[in-house]
Amino acid sequence: MAPTELDDDLAAMRFALDLSLAEQIVVWSLRRYRTREAGLEALAATYRQVSGLAEVERALAAFARMVAAIERYCRRRGAPAGLDRLHLSPTESSVLRLLAAAQMGDDCTADAVAAWLVKRSGRAELIEAARYFAARLAAAGQQLAGEPEFPSATRAADLTADETLLLQAIRVWVSCAKENRCGGRELVEHLAAHGAANAAASLHAILYNSAVAATRPIDVRCRRCANLSPDEARMLHAVACGQRGLTAGAAELLAGWLPSAAVRLTIDAVIGAGRELSASGAVLPWRAWDFAGLERLSAPPPTFADERAGRVLH
Repeated sequence: MAPTELDDDLAAMRFALDLSLAEQIVVWSLRRYRTREAGLEALAATYRQVSGLAEVERALAAFARMVAAIERYCRRRGAPAGLDRLHLSPTESSVLRLLAAAQMGDDCTADAVAAWLVKRSGRAELIEAARYFAARLAAAGQQLAGEPEFPSATRAADLTADETLLLQAIRVWVSCAKENRCGGRELVEHLAAHGAANAAASLHAILYNSAVAATRPIDVRCRRCANLSPDEARMLHAVACGQRGLTAGAAELLAGWLPSAAVRLTIDAVIGAGRELSASGAVLPWRAWDFAGLERLSAPPPTFADERAGRVLH
């Protein structure tokens, strides 16, 4: 991979919510170490759990060696990332790429990443240090290479527990609305049972605005439906965008069934729902949704039978 290709790849920021456990350990280590609260001592307890008592010193030494090479020869400087920062910095993303390449034995990528990170004089030192640290992670069972991804889902059973929580919340509210009842109370009860009651107000706003202002039918299934509608997937993805601060992406999804004015009134609720779900520990994975594929799997588009509410239930 050429350095210019690497620059383009790193320009697409990753999100802390989407990291594997091994990646979380690395990014947390970088951020905690750079706060200078206690240097390597601040990392000791975590590495003792990850590597075991016999290996903790070697793991910490390997991490320190890699960071020292980056700091000594760094080409790109910037303020340390906060421990709770949602987006990964380009440097953090490149360190993950470097360690993954080291674990896979991908010398070409490792060299390109090192060239992006440090001056030529420090490239060999950084690669050697990264290989040593990557080996320590691998020995502890922490593989950065080949981590599972979240592809598009086609059925409700394909969803994670956190996605299912949100999907069922949407279906609970809509099923009440279909009976001309306010779904707010049942929505709160459903979310409260999973420690996420604070997300109810924002989710209610999203669904209410969608019900009264939809420009087309919205396909939401009954509570027990095993299938997943394209619009349900779009709502899940909009909230996933909200959790990651991707306001434009969430707004683009809302625009698929709401007019511009309603999108502007609803986008804050999407961000709020994502924030409150995150606070409760419910994190939606980032999926490569195949909306066109879901459309093909769905029944023929229903007629706009309920024009007043703009809802469709199967």
